[in-house]
Amino acid sequence: MEAGTRLGRLVVHDYLGQGCLGSDYRALDQDGTAVVVKVLHRLAAQESIGRFRETAPRLLALRHPNLVSVLGYGEHGGPRRVPYLVEEPLPGCTTLAERFRRASVAPAAAMPILRALAAAVDSAHRAGLVHGSVEPVQVLLCPGDRVVVADVGLAGLRRPRSDALAAGRPHGMPEYLAPEQARCGEPTVEGDRYAVAAIAYQLLVDRPPFEGEPQAVLDAHLRTDPPRPSLRNRALPVALDDVLARGLAKDPPARWPSCSAMVDALAAALGPQAGEVAGRPPRPPAPRVRWARAAAGAAVVLLAGAAAGLLAGHRSGTAAVTASTSSARPGEVVTLSVDHMPADQPGVVRLGSGTAAVASLHADRDGRASARLRIPDDTRPGDQVVSVCWQGTCPAAVRLTVVQPGIPPPATPAPSPIPSAAHARKDVRQPRARVSPRPAGPVSETASGSR
Repeated sequence: MEAGTRLGRLVVHDYLGQGCLGSDYRALDQDGTAVVVKVLHRLAAQESIGRFRETAPRLLALRHPNLVSVLGYGEHGGPRRVPYLVEEPLPGCTTLAERFRRASVAPAAAMPILRALAAAVDSAHRAGLVHGSVEPVQVLLCPGDRVVVADVGLAGLRRPRSDALAAGRPHGMPEYLAPEQARCGEPTVEGDRYAVAAIAYQLLVDRPPFEGEPQAVLDAHLRTDPPRPSLRNRALPVALDDVLARGLAKDPPARWPSCSAMVDALAAALGPQAGEVAGRPPRPPAPRVRWARAAAGAAVVLLAGAAAGLLAGHRSGTAAVTASTSSARPGEVVTLSVDHMPADQPGVVRLGSGTAAVASLHADRDGRASARLRIPDDTRPGDQVVSVCWQGTCPAAVRLTVVQPGIPPPATPAPSPIPSAAHARKDVRQPRARVSPRPAGPVSETASGSR
């Protein structure tokens, strides 16, 4: 298209570059407003024109701060008409692909990008649109920390599969293609979510899930599980492995129900490493609870309310967790079952007094969740408290005995859940230690509750 070409009210001025389905130009409206015209040369086939006419009105109606806004659309030329879109200009932006080439991205910087990417893709899905080609080159990093996703809905405008099958390869970059798209399948919502998970993997690990020759990468998407992120980047918590493994599941229904649900789970697994997450309201601070002390041993013990919960049973509406066994050795896997979490709530599992997550989980619409906890190899033998945490608090816990390797685990009853501290404090009172009238060595006094 030459400079000076008129497209209705618009006059084309400058060529900007090549896009996924054609060329981009800078144009001016009659009032001097600058816009971008995306001329979709590759959609000249009648079948694709029909798809364009169905999709363009929905693109025009779609508005989200993390999506490139479509301002208009039309068709240009004679008998062989070429469709075009009119979009907002985005000066000063770079792509996430360029950012990957320059330097690695810290988790605290990665989370705002992922949050915006997930919100944009989810918004398109709610509008009935599939992106179909979520790749770092489509993620724009703009001034003012704005993250924008381009080319929503365009991949689905191509001819259905025939050209890809004839060429023997699918459309898109192999590193971010879901298994079903690696087979030259149609773009799907689940495929978009897989691509977002692949980008999340690269942001946090500094490498995509699979690397190599294009065909080898496609085969890996179909047949191979990606390396665990915590093995590639030792600074990442083990709980992150399960979150990304679900996002990159080979079976589409096994993936996260939305991109934002996966990002919520990533933030929960990362904990403090996630930093401030853009676009999310700050979480309320965790309630301040005084810790009980024993003067005799000068040792810090469990929260008074949580300890009292050992005597209280599970009650309807109170979060509770049960374990598949009461004892395990380092390296063994324990299955945890949680009831009465908030619906669709991501969470993490912590072991003992550590703050690092050792597993992740995500509640269903009924507030139920499960997790597979592998006991870390360096866990000390003895009683440990397994806590289930979300939104900065750990409302449910269960006691687990870690047995020294080589020693058979004791035959003990199934572990009892430890209800939330607030619930336990309401039902159990810890009396002050009674002091003998005769001197009998050091006397301990235990305080419980908060003042």
